[in-house]
Amino acid sequence: MKMIRNNILETGVIETINDISHFQEDQEVYAECSAYTPVPELDSYVSIDTIVKYISNIDKEKLLFLTPELPLFEKLSKVDNPPEIIVSLPNGIDSEMTERIENNMPNGINVRFITDSDIPADFKNSNGAIIAFGFADGDRALILNYNYRMMERYRDFYGRRILVSCAKHTSGARPIGWAPINAYLFFNEVI
Repeated sequence: MKMIRNNILETGVIETINDISHFQEDQEVYAECSAYTPVPELDSYVSIDTIVKYISNIDKEKLLFLTPELPLFEKLSKVDNPPEIIVSLPNGIDSEMTERIENNMPNGINVRFITDSDIPADFKNSNGAIIAFGFADGDRALILNYNYRMMERYRDFYGRRILVSCAKHTSGARPIGWAPINAYLFFNEVI
Protein backbone atom coordinates (compact mmCIF):
# COMPACT_ATOMS: atom_id res chain seq x y z
CA MET A 1 0.00 0.00 0.00
CA LYS A 2 1.84 2.98 -1.31
CA MET A 3 -0.70 5.19 0.47
CA ILE A 4 0.54 4.09 3.93
CA ARG A 5 4.18 4.67 2.99
CA ASN A 6 3.35 8.11 1.59
CA ASN A 7 1.32 9.00 4.67
CA ILE A 8 4.25 8.10 6.95
CA LEU A 9 6.62 10.16 4.77
CA GLU A 10 4.30 13.18 4.77
CA THR A 11 2.79 13.24 8.27
CA GLY A 12 4.79 10.77 10.37
CA VAL A 13 4.26 7.52 12.20
CA ILE A 14 1.89 8.88 14.87
CA GLU A 15 -0.55 10.43 12.39
CA THR A 16 -0.50 7.32 10.20
CA ILE A 17 -1.35 5.07 13.16
CA ASN A 18 -4.15 7.44 14.08
CA ASP A 19 -5.51 7.32 10.50
CA ILE A 20 -5.37 3.51 10.44
CA SER A 21 -7.15 3.28 13.79
CA HIS A 22 -10.33 4.58 12.14
CA PHE A 23 -10.49 1.27 10.23
CA GLN A 24 -9.98 -0.96 13.26
CA GLU A 25 -13.47 -2.50 12.95
CA ASP A 26 -12.83 -3.51 9.32
CA GLN A 27 -10.63 -6.58 9.80
CA GLU A 28 -9.80 -6.89 6.09
CA VAL A 29 -8.51 -3.31 5.80
CA TYR A 30 -6.75 -3.53 9.15
CA ALA A 31 -5.01 -6.78 8.13
CA GLU A 32 -3.90 -5.22 4.83
CA CYS A 33 -2.54 -2.18 6.67
CA SER A 34 -0.60 -4.40 9.09
CA ALA A 35 1.44 -5.74 6.16
CA TYR A 36 2.90 -2.24 5.72
CA THR A 37 3.07 -0.82 9.23
CA PRO A 38 2.66 -2.16 12.75
CA VAL A 39 -0.89 -1.52 13.93
CA PRO A 40 -1.10 -1.56 17.72
CA GLU A 41 -4.24 -1.96 19.75
CA LEU A 42 -6.22 1.27 19.98
CA ASP A 43 -5.60 1.69 23.72
CA SER A 44 -1.83 1.33 23.40
CA TYR A 45 -1.05 4.47 21.41
CA VAL A 46 1.50 6.78 22.91
CA SER A 47 0.14 10.13 24.04
CA ILE A 48 1.35 13.09 22.00
CA ASP A 49 1.16 15.25 25.13
CA THR A 50 3.48 12.81 26.94
CA ILE A 51 5.98 12.95 24.06
CA VAL A 52 5.85 16.76 23.91
CA LYS A 53 6.46 16.98 27.66
CA TYR A 54 9.42 14.60 27.41
CA ILE A 55 10.92 16.34 24.37
CA SER A 56 10.40 19.79 25.89
CA ASN A 57 12.63 18.70 28.79
CA ILE A 58 15.49 17.65 26.48
CA ASP A 59 18.07 20.34 26.98
CA LYS A 60 19.23 20.47 23.36
CA GLU A 61 19.06 23.25 20.76
CA LYS A 62 18.54 20.96 17.76
CA LEU A 63 16.33 17.89 17.45
CA LEU A 64 16.84 15.63 14.45
CA PHE A 65 13.61 13.79 13.67
CA LEU A 66 13.78 10.82 11.32
CA THR A 67 10.16 11.33 10.24
CA PRO A 68 8.09 14.52 9.96
CA GLU A 69 5.79 14.06 12.96
CA LEU A 70 3.26 16.82 12.19
CA PRO A 71 0.99 16.52 15.26
CA LEU A 72 4.05 16.65 17.50
CA PHE A 73 5.54 19.64 15.67
CA GLU A 74 2.25 21.51 16.02
CA LYS A 75 2.31 21.03 19.78
CA LEU A 76 6.04 21.81 20.03
CA SER A 77 5.44 25.10 18.19
CA LYS A 78 3.34 26.23 21.16
CA VAL A 79 5.95 25.60 23.89
CA ASP A 80 8.24 28.35 25.16
CA ASN A 81 11.53 28.49 23.26
CA PRO A 82 10.98 25.50 20.95
CA PRO A 83 14.18 23.84 19.70
CA GLU A 84 15.22 23.89 16.05
CA ILE A 85 13.73 20.88 14.28
CA ILE A 86 15.74 19.08 11.61
CA VAL A 87 13.75 16.53 9.60
CA SER A 88 15.49 13.79 7.67
CA LEU A 89 13.72 12.79 4.47
CA PRO A 90 14.73 9.71 2.46
CA ASN A 91 16.86 10.14 -0.65
CA GLY A 92 14.79 9.88 -3.79
CA ILE A 93 11.63 11.44 -2.35
CA ASP A 94 9.91 13.35 -5.14
CA SER A 95 9.95 17.14 -5.11
CA GLU A 96 6.16 17.40 -5.05
CA MET A 97 5.95 15.38 -1.83
CA THR A 98 8.83 17.37 -0.31
CA GLU A 99 6.97 20.59 -1.08
CA ARG A 100 3.78 19.27 0.57
CA ILE A 101 5.76 18.27 3.68
CA GLU A 102 7.42 21.68 3.89
CA ASN A 103 4.10 23.49 3.40
CA ASN A 104 2.48 21.50 6.22
CA MET A 105 4.95 22.64 8.87
CA PRO A 106 3.37 24.78 11.59
CA ASN A 107 4.26 28.42 12.18
CA GLY A 108 6.18 29.30 15.32
CA ILE A 109 8.89 26.67 14.99
CA ASN A 110 12.11 26.57 12.99
CA VAL A 111 12.14 23.46 10.75
CA ARG A 112 14.98 22.51 8.41
CA PHE A 113 14.99 19.54 6.02
CA ILE A 114 17.86 17.25 5.06
CA THR A 115 18.07 13.97 3.17
CA ASP A 116 19.06 10.77 4.92
CA SER A 117 22.56 10.99 3.41
CA ASP A 118 23.24 14.44 4.92
CA ILE A 119 24.88 15.05 8.26
CA PRO A 120 24.55 18.74 9.22
CA ALA A 121 27.86 20.24 10.35
CA ASP A 122 26.13 22.26 13.09
CA PHE A 123 24.47 19.18 14.65
CA LYS A 124 26.71 17.85 17.43
CA ASN A 125 26.60 15.64 20.52
CA SER A 126 26.60 18.74 22.70
CA ASN A 127 23.68 20.56 21.05
CA GLY A 128 21.53 17.88 19.44
CA ALA A 129 19.43 14.78 19.93
CA ILE A 130 18.15 12.24 17.41
CA ILE A 131 14.52 11.22 17.73
CA ALA A 132 13.03 8.27 15.84
CA PHE A 133 9.52 6.86 15.98
CA GLY A 134 8.94 3.14 15.86
CA PHE A 135 7.71 0.26 17.94
CA ALA A 136 9.62 -1.25 20.84
CA ASP A 137 8.93 -4.29 22.96
CA GLY A 138 11.81 -4.79 25.36
CA ASP A 139 15.10 -5.01 23.44
CA ARG A 140 13.35 -5.68 20.11
CA ALA A 141 12.16 -2.73 18.02
CA LEU A 142 10.93 -1.94 14.54
CA ILE A 143 11.98 1.21 12.71
CA LEU A 144 11.56 2.27 9.10
CA ASN A 145 14.24 0.98 6.72
CA TYR A 146 15.40 4.48 5.80
CA ASN A 147 15.58 5.36 9.51
CA TYR A 148 17.84 2.35 9.94
CA ARG A 149 20.14 3.71 7.21
CA MET A 150 20.18 7.11 8.91
CA MET A 151 21.08 5.58 12.29
CA GLU A 152 23.92 3.70 10.58
CA ARG A 153 25.28 7.05 9.36
CA TYR A 154 25.08 8.42 12.90
CA ARG A 155 26.89 5.48 14.46
CA ASP A 156 29.55 7.87 15.81
CA PHE A 157 26.99 10.25 17.32
CA TYR A 158 27.38 9.88 21.08
CA GLY A 159 24.64 12.29 22.08
CA ARG A 160 21.07 11.42 22.94
CA ARG A 161 19.48 8.94 20.54
CA ILE A 162 15.83 8.49 21.48
CA LEU A 163 13.34 5.95 20.17
CA VAL A 164 9.73 6.92 20.79
CA SER A 165 7.74 3.70 20.87
CA CYS A 166 4.26 4.17 19.43
CA ALA A 167 2.88 1.08 21.16
CA LYS A 168 3.33 -0.87 24.37
CA HIS A 169 3.84 -4.16 22.55
CA THR A 170 4.84 -5.31 19.08
CA SER A 171 4.02 -8.53 17.34
CA GLY A 172 6.65 -10.80 15.85
CA ALA A 173 5.63 -9.59 12.38
CA ARG A 174 7.93 -7.59 10.14
CA PRO A 175 5.88 -5.24 7.96
CA ILE A 176 7.19 -4.28 4.53
CA GLY A 177 9.59 -1.33 4.78
CA TRP A 178 10.39 -1.85 8.48
CA ALA A 179 13.61 -3.20 9.99
CA PRO A 180 13.81 -5.23 13.22
CA ILE A 181 16.63 -3.99 15.43
CA ASN A 182 18.01 -4.24 18.93
CA ALA A 183 16.61 -1.00 20.39
CA TYR A 184 19.53 -0.46 22.75
CA LEU A 185 22.16 -0.98 20.08
CA PHE A 186 20.96 2.10 18.14
CA PHE A 187 19.28 4.15 20.86
CA ASN A 188 20.31 5.10 24.39
CA GLU A 189 16.74 6.01 25.44
CA VAL A 190 13.40 4.37 24.67
CA ILE A 191 10.18 6.08 25.71
